This record gives sequence, structure tokens and C-alpha cells, in this order.
Amino acid sequence: MRNAYKYRISPEIIYQNINNQFIVINPVTEEFMILNDSGKIICKEIKIYKKIDDLVEKLYSVYKIDKNRLKKDIKKYLVICLKKGVIQKAQ
Repeated sequence: MRNAYKYRISPEIIYQNINNQFIVINPVTEEFMILNDSGKIICKEIKIYKKIDDLVEKLYSVYKIDKNRLKKDIKKYLVICLKKGVIQKAQ
């Protein structure tokens, strides 16, 4: 069964680029994340609601690695982002 959820950045998120590190901060939850290049791509892509399959295609176009591995890694990353309040999901 395909993942029907779409994800987007939470509206309260603040982005900071400090010493070439991309940081997202949720001032409401006081959570923050320092993102690697893949995380940066995902966060930039989900400014509006996107499905996991859309994110897989975007990262595949950059890294050319196995799409199943990408999907698993993206799902794990999105769970972390959801827990920290960095992103939101909707159906």
C-alpha cells in the first residue's frame, strides 16, 4: 500500500545558515536540527505538501542510489522531523 500522506514544513519553523550548516528551529517546541545535504533538500522540497514518492524522485535525481533505500531513509528522517515538530503531515 502506498503512503497517502503528504508532508510540509511546519509554519513556525525558522531556517538559519550558520557557518555552512543549515539549521531548522521550532521556537514553539524549542527543538532544532542541524541538517546534512539530504536533509536540506528534503526541507526545501516540502515547503508545500509533498508525498514521499516525490521526495524519493528528487533525491534520486541528485544521488542516483537505490530508490527503495531512499524511501526507507526518507521515512526514518520524516519520523524524526515529525517528533521534533519540524514538519507536519496531512492526507
